[in-house]
Amino acid sequence: MKNKILSLCVFILLVHNAFSQSKPSGKHFILNVDYNRFWKNDTTAFVEISTGLYPSLAAMQTDDSGIHGKADVFIMITRNTDGQIVFNNRYAVVLSYPDSQALARARMVVNNTTYELERNIYRVDVRCMDVNDAAKSDSSSFQIEIGSKPQKESVSDIELCSEIVPSTDLKNSFYKNSYQVIPNPSCTFGASYMPVLFSYVELYNLSAPELYTFTASLMNSSQKSVKSRQRKRNVASRNIVDVFKMSIGSFVSGKYLLEYSVSDSTGKVLASNSRPVFLYNPQVKILDTARIYEGIPEYRTMSIEELRDEFRIMKFLVQPEETQIFSKLKSADACRRYLENLWFNIEQNTAGKQAYTRRMLQERVAVVNERFYTSSKKGWQTDRGRVYIRYGKPDETQRYPNMQDKKSYEIWSYRQLENGVEFVFIDQTGFNDYFLVHSTKRGEILNESWQDLLKRKDPFDTSDER
Repeated sequence: MKNKILSLCVFILLVHNAFSQSKPSGKHFILNVDYNRFWKNDTTAFVEISTGLYPSLAAMQTDDSGIHGKADVFIMITRNTDGQIVFNNRYAVVLSYPDSQALARARMVVNNTTYELERNIYRVDVRCMDVNDAAKSDSSSFQIEIGSKPQKESVSDIELCSEIVPSTDLKNSFYKNSYQVIPNPSCTFGASYMPVLFSYVELYNLSAPELYTFTASLMNSSQKSVKSRQRKRNVASRNIVDVFKMSIGSFVSGKYLLEYSVSDSTGKVLASNSRPVFLYNPQVKILDTARIYEGIPEYRTMSIEELRDEFRIMKFLVQPEETQIFSKLKSADACRRYLENLWFNIEQNTAGKQAYTRRMLQERVAVVNERFYTSSKKGWQTDRGRVYIRYGKPDETQRYPNMQDKKSYEIWSYRQLENGVEFVFIDQTGFNDYFLVHSTKRGEILNESWQDLLKRKDPFDTSDER
């Protein structure tokens, strides 16, 4: 799960002369988060978690010295096997600019923290709160798995960066193995703001001395390489670092796959890794004569709000990075073209997405809006609605009605997903609003103690009161 996005618009903050006047931004607050794993030894990895904030989206205050803001970032890492919190970190991000022009020019503010994690599966919760406006916050949760270090040639996670330069400054928070490595937690690049993609990788268990070929390729949604960088290198150590860069300003906006591999002198690939990258180059027009796409005529008559409503329902099918790109589009035409491009990739089953059609989405939304609505939510906004829209009708549904000592719950089974998965929903409030509390599907919430949530608290039980 590697997420998030670089700001695509410039926001101007009007500064008044009143001392310490607060100017909260009306834009949605965005926290970008990414992580990368690098081996320390056979059973322990360094996990780097990078975060990025956009100053122009924060609530700022002005005084005689300039424009100021502040956000608090909380990172909690919990071990899945026993629920133990192994790290609970907090740090402040201070934003300070001399004037509104400097604020408008400010790019994403990046921070990077490193944690040593032993072999296990962990849940990571990252939360950010604007100190000047409590209503402004964002969060991200994901799982990290630390296995055993491979005993043969292997490649670490590929770290996407905004800049990598040689460095000897060991005190710099971005210093790593003779480089200053500044991550790009948005995972998004574009000609107008970040035209060069930098990447950092570590390689392990190479034979030394030996000649190797290192290749980095950018693959489009048709699995075609649009750009490649290759070099041969005599290595003198079993564990080495490799950095590379490529210009991306000439490629069509969309989701790409960055692949990295190491080959021996015969051309045999010994190890490889890959990760998604998002490009935003609105100045580059789509030109693909191999495929003709008519677009979606219905979009041509829809207002920008109607297009945004459609995307809100589509959010279950797209990546967080795609959601954040869409949130920056200002015109109906830009939203229309972006939606059409998304559906083209989804319906062609490209970019690693599950086969899906817009008609399928509309049919599923109609079903969930009829079956799963509550007094305060449409069906597609509920947990059951999301799962139904994303994965379809379950192969089996087990319903357990309300009992004196237990809440109502349902278990949905999908036999064709990952050799069989389950989703458990509990009616926590008693008003037919079922929340997802556990699933065996990768990437969904995992709580093996979910049955504890079924218990009803006796209103006359005061044993917990002090």
